[in-house]
Amino acid sequence: MPSFDFLDKVELFVRAGTYPVDASKSSKKVTRAASKNFTYKDGRLWRRYRGRLLRVVRSDEEVREVLTRYHDNNNHAGRVRTVKEIMLMYYWVGVTEAVKNWIKACAVCQNRGPAEPPDRFCLAYGCDASSYVHPELGFHRFPKEAERRRRWLAVAQRDEGSLRTTSRLCSRHFEPSCFALSEEGQLTLSRDAVPTIIPVRAQEDEVPVPSDEDFLSSNTLEDLLSTAAAAAEPTDASEPAFDRSETPVELQEHQYCLPAPNPESREVQTVTDNKRRKAIIEPGFKAYNQIASYLSHRVLPMQSKKSRGSLKRMAKRFGLIDGVLMYTRASLPLRVPRSRQEVNSILEQFHDNQGHHGQGICQREISKHFYWASMTRDLARWISSCHTCLSRTKRKWLRCSVYNCTNCCGPVERGLGLTFHKFPLHNVALLAQWLKAVGRSNWHPRLRSSVCSTHFTEDCFDRGGEKVALHPGAVPTLLVHGDSATPSRGPTQPAVGEEAFFAKYDAVELYLRKRVYPPGLSYVEKNTFRRFCKKFGIKGLCKAAF
Repeated sequence: MPSFDFLDKVELFVRAGTYPVDASKSSKKVTRAASKNFTYKDGRLWRRYRGRLLRVVRSDEEVREVLTRYHDNNNHAGRVRTVKEIMLMYYWVGVTEAVKNWIKACAVCQNRGPAEPPDRFCLAYGCDASSYVHPELGFHRFPKEAERRRRWLAVAQRDEGSLRTTSRLCSRHFEPSCFALSEEGQLTLSRDAVPTIIPVRAQEDEVPVPSDEDFLSSNTLEDLLSTAAAAAEPTDASEPAFDRSETPVELQEHQYCLPAPNPESREVQTVTDNKRRKAIIEPGFKAYNQIASYLSHRVLPMQSKKSRGSLKRMAKRFGLIDGVLMYTRASLPLRVPRSRQEVNSILEQFHDNQGHHGQGICQREISKHFYWASMTRDLARWISSCHTCLSRTKRKWLRCSVYNCTNCCGPVERGLGLTFHKFPLHNVALLAQWLKAVGRSNWHPRLRSSVCSTHFTEDCFDRGGEKVALHPGAVPTLLVHGDSATPSRGPTQPAVGEEAFFAKYDAVELYLRKRVYPPGLSYVEKNTFRRFCKKFGIKGLCKAAF
């Protein structure tokens, strides 16, 4: 068990600021330096560790209780796991050493048998044998002799770059004469044995893993999800083959915004088929294709050792489910697209076909079903080049479109009765009169363009409903372009919007003098009104704008 003398010295210094009577100069220095990590609280000594307070264990009985709780009663966890869980709440000098000695003295841990060997796989191309599926087979290491190893690799249809320290061939590739009966009564492979049986490919009733061409040639998401199932269905040789070359290829709507990389670049891989159009695999999707190949055949590409190690670590986040590459680090596995064409199809489905929502809504919906590394960047580029989204106004507030009118749909204007009315785009004759009143040459209104109520007479409004609306045929005639004076349907009266326009400054003066808001403003509108009032100030007996 550990010694607690040092902790006693630290506690004495933290509590009273003194040292033991017989303490040396070096001991005082060590105690003073160590006390910076300790504190005394609620009658106990605590240690500060990574932003937490750990309770300091001060007796052998407490140490035994903690070790029993976190090791014996925790399914006899290993040393690393036990130390990690103890250091979340407790501390004493020599925690790791105490856990190590406790596990060595544990009868249950010492009586455990050796760990089960890892699953072994056959390296031969097209062979699906593994020690987990076929425990009756034997798996034999490749020989060190260069000539024999070359003959083994020829039968396995591999090269030297595919060999690893754990690479093996199963006993299905050796003749029965290659095995001999040992003294223990077990069949062992002869030292000079050479495999002669070439592995057979997957049987007809097995579902093969879809190839890269199958992923790239799929036009819809449904076709891609059903690739593995369609590949397993038997085909009738008597039926004529379907020629893809006769099918017109539909261009992507946003093809201009996500251009494919240069085919002559060394960083891209080109896949060509006689009956399929040419597809280009970008570097990001090429990594996903390599991961899918590694998960299906356990074969790494011919790259440097560092690149192969990075690919193996990256492959731990993914898995093959029904032949489709899935991202498994999420609560529900997410499908991984493996080509630019598939990404464009996903973006079109969740943005163009779902009402042209913003990036936040689209990304949240896409993240529920799909994953790829450049999702945020691809979605931003897709939305930024969408014609429908670009034609929408980006202004948060409505502004009056009449020339030299600065009214906007702010909280004060709405509270004081100022209203905004959209252009009659459906009525060409009436729209021409509105455009003449606006007084802006070579200008055409957008969907959200509007004119404020300051430019309409009172007889133009219908105030019978919940919202103020214009009568059919109403035309703006007040404070408009000089050449657009149009007779009103009734006598000219001061517009309610005009009164609201000047009452706005009265509300500003009232707030600057008495800090009183206009009635009917919400919490957010009060904040906006307060920021608006910062542009003005009271000087003498009149208002002055800074």
